[in-house]
Amino acid sequence: MTPVVFDGCFGWLHPAAGSRGVVMCAPLGYEELCTHRPWRGLAERIAAAGMPVLRFDYRGAGDSEGCDLDPARLRAWLDSVKAAVAWMKARAGVTEIAIVGLRLGGAMATLVAEEIGGVDSLALIAPVVAGRGHVRELKTFAAFRPGQAMETAPVPSDSDPLEVGGFTLTPETMRDIATIDLRKLAARPARRALILSPNEAPTDRRFGEALAALGVDVAVEPFPGYRKFMDELVYGQEVPHATFAALAAWLGAGMVFAATGASAPAAPARLELDGVVEEAAFFGRDQRLFGVSCAPAKLVSSGPTVLFVNTGNHHHIGFGRFAVELARHLASRGVASLRIDVAGLGDSPEWPGKPENGLYDKESCADVSAAIDWLEARGRRDVTVVGLCSGAFLAYHAAAADPRIKGQVLVNLQAFEWRAGDSFQVVCRTIGQSGGDLAGSVARALGSAEAWRRMLRGDKADRERVRAMAERGLGLAARRMRSFHDKVFGWSPSENPVARQFDAFAARRLRSLLVYSEGDNGLAVLENHELGTAGARLVERGCARVEIVEGADHTLSDRAARARFTRLLDGFLGLDAVETAAPAADEATVVAFPQAPRGPAPAPPEARLEARAAQAAS
Repeated sequence: MTPVVFDGCFGWLHPAAGSRGVVMCAPLGYEELCTHRPWRGLAERIAAAGMPVLRFDYRGAGDSEGCDLDPARLRAWLDSVKAAVAWMKARAGVTEIAIVGLRLGGAMATLVAEEIGGVDSLALIAPVVAGRGHVRELKTFAAFRPGQAMETAPVPSDSDPLEVGGFTLTPETMRDIATIDLRKLAARPARRALILSPNEAPTDRRFGEALAALGVDVAVEPFPGYRKFMDELVYGQEVPHATFAALAAWLGAGMVFAATGASAPAAPARLELDGVVEEAAFFGRDQRLFGVSCAPAKLVSSGPTVLFVNTGNHHHIGFGRFAVELARHLASRGVASLRIDVAGLGDSPEWPGKPENGLYDKESCADVSAAIDWLEARGRRDVTVVGLCSGAFLAYHAAAADPRIKGQVLVNLQAFEWRAGDSFQVVCRTIGQSGGDLAGSVARALGSAEAWRRMLRGDKADRERVRAMAERGLGLAARRMRSFHDKVFGWSPSENPVARQFDAFAARRLRSLLVYSEGDNGLAVLENHELGTAGARLVERGCARVEIVEGADHTLSDRAARARFTRLLDGFLGLDAVETAAPAADEATVVAFPQAPRGPAPAPPEARLEARAAQAAS
């Protein structure tokens, strides 16, 4: 794979020797975030079948220039597809073009193929045939709030921006999408077409009939396993290998191997934005791991550098593209950053012998250290690592393992420790529960005749679920007993491994900011580890600062919550406030954080507490 940049778009070329080049049009928003890794796998499969492949981010998406709120988004996306086709023709030495599109990417692939003509093959996976219906789906998804009844959820207004899974659609964008109707094409988009239809939808069949009427050699085939493919990994995503193999074979049918091959880019993939420069970065053993460097066009030699690690299984752009937004904001304030994919996530291959998509794996700390090596080789030190959820877990353990890390920002951290074999689903279900709640869950599971039948039949998942809940309940009960002991005989941080670790951070002058959404389960984790309500004991000991973001969900998907967090991060990094207007009522003011001491290391927390006690006594 080779990173490339064209017409403001970032992309990946998967080279091969065939004469038929394939342009892949991904879905947009949350659907792209969920399917990024298997979409990359499909590109590799097609390239292995002999066809050079270009996958890319539309303008305003992924690592490309622009943002959700820019005008004329649909036209910009269509122009991105046209630019990708032109790049393949000019640089990949191909004589034929095939376009593969998924969901809204399928609609755009079809519209562009109709516009430019001369496309050989069009493969459409669950394409958005009618834009009006797709907008209705997006509104339904945007109205959903976990734990809230659907009928009580607010219905977004047509005149307001629509926030869907961390991404924003303006009213103009929604109106433009609603005009799409692939059944009304005026010209033949391709010589042949394949439609992979979930549940053999009638809309897809009618679209196929419309293509056939235009003279397209069209086939409409079922897509078994589509729903599992579109699921997020943590909810049980399954890659449809058989369907992808058949798709690659269909794309390659009748192709000859006469391409000259793509010419190598003359320089590293580089985007020059307004005062900001982004470049592809390879680091780690054999330069296998991938990231994107973002820096001011005129970078000063000193100052903080931010390292963004993966959130869950999402690639380096972050949930809702938040890492990209933060990186470009920081660069505009003079701060360089690197957003990375650790091995097995996003665009970084897994290490030999290790599974891909591994979360909560301390071995990934070595990948974070390799990224710091890359930064240091370019004179960038004073590194602050930022992570959300499982990324916060990785940031915490990377900071413990690598003394070069000077600051950590842990957002909605759900676990300080993770045991090999722990079930992600079980941990997520039990992480905020009390011992009594866990005991009740175990009792209900064991009181179910159907659960007993499944366990006796050898259902490993049920056995593991009950075992994990019971072990977590016992562990929590033991911590509660220690907490009672602490209240009677006094709290001893030396017996608390998490408190000891934060003491060690403070002793080496590493600054810690813990950020939680209001009501997030991670707050219960702090209490379960006897760190006090909202980590009060860490704050008292001067080991960390804890901030609560009101009205935010777990992934900070709401733009107002992101604005609050951005201001917290600015304050933590010591950036001077630049106020061009009074902040909105729902935005936090800039928070000033104490800077890392420049003189001798501070006294241990115990000594500071003793000094305070002596001062109070006097």
